[in-house]
Amino acid sequence: MELELEDEIQQQEEETIAIVAVALLLTTLTRFGTQGIPYNDLPLSGEDYTIAILQGNPRRTLDVFRVTTPTFMFICRELLSVQMEPVSKLLQIEEQLAIFLYIVGHNNSNRQAQDRFQHSGQTISKVFRHVLELLVQLAPKFFIQPSHETIPHQIQTNPKFSPFFDKCLGALDGVHIPASVPAHKTAPYRNRKGFLSQNVLGVCDFGMRFTYMRVGWEGTAHDARVLRDARSKDFKIRQGFFYLADAGYGLSRNILVPYRGTRYHLREQALAGQRPETKEELYNLRHSSLRNVIERCFGVFKRRFKIMTQASEYQLEQQYDLVLACACLHNINVGKNGYYDIIFDESLAMAEQYRATDTEDPPPPPSQSILYMQTLQERLR
Repeated sequence: MELELEDEIQQQEEETIAIVAVALLLTTLTRFGTQGIPYNDLPLSGEDYTIAILQGNPRRTLDVFRVTTPTFMFICRELLSVQMEPVSKLLQIEEQLAIFLYIVGHNNSNRQAQDRFQHSGQTISKVFRHVLELLVQLAPKFFIQPSHETIPHQIQTNPKFSPFFDKCLGALDGVHIPASVPAHKTAPYRNRKGFLSQNVLGVCDFGMRFTYMRVGWEGTAHDARVLRDARSKDFKIRQGFFYLADAGYGLSRNILVPYRGTRYHLREQALAGQRPETKEELYNLRHSSLRNVIERCFGVFKRRFKIMTQASEYQLEQQYDLVLACACLHNINVGKNGYYDIIFDESLAMAEQYRATDTEDPPPPPSQSILYMQTLQERLR
């Protein structure tokens, strides 16, 4: 009996020793795996990677950083002009901008940026926030208001638009940007399509540059409500001038909308296979031909910055700032290169329904329509 008890005790001791040995082995392997081998050990550093992209094929710069090489360097100089404490003395501004564009251009995660640029997650986060703040500071400089002294070239050179739309400054519309929202705040951000978003008011000129943006409104907010809020604050329209908008905004003194219940969208006009038969259809066609600039602008904007198409991992206030920062980058790119680049060409497929398919005949419109448009213009003065 005593012998059996001794054997049982010895067996328990051996099992305990085995368990302890396995635990020590696992602990050793874990420490060796996380501390013994550095994680950021790739031969190509973030700085070297940035230089390689900028000095390589120009198409690769556009693919990776979503802007051309000259535009990239221009943005770097602009960022350096902002008076703000540098986030790091070791990271050059070129690499900092590269990290930011790598994330917003492809909606890459912090971990993906760590692996690509060989920095810790904390460093990536600091750099991202720093560049974001710099771009928000720069935004007012590149949100240029349209001129009231000259007629837009796109209108002045086209007799179908001039003189009827000579006082038109551009177009505006709302766009839903996917948002990541804390659980207790989701209700007001869930839009009518069922996903969480912020409703952003965008205003652009006929050169496809954003001239104004209102960010931060919940996805359930109506477009007209966002516009009213903007006009009550800092979005001012000079008397006698106007912007084009869709019917959801309603006709007002400085906002020109199409007729309801009448063919409007360019696709509808094209599918009808006929010329406008009434003054309302003619007006709607020309209104749509000009207003679609805001749709194309949003199309290029989202195509260039994929982070605008999916909910991001950042705090809500940062998500608001991201829209302004990316719009600033968009304006800089258009100002430096125009909007006809590879990304613009690719975005046409996304905005096919807004392409300007002209279904009118060359002769001028009936005098009745001319008089009608002139009357509308007088009402706006």
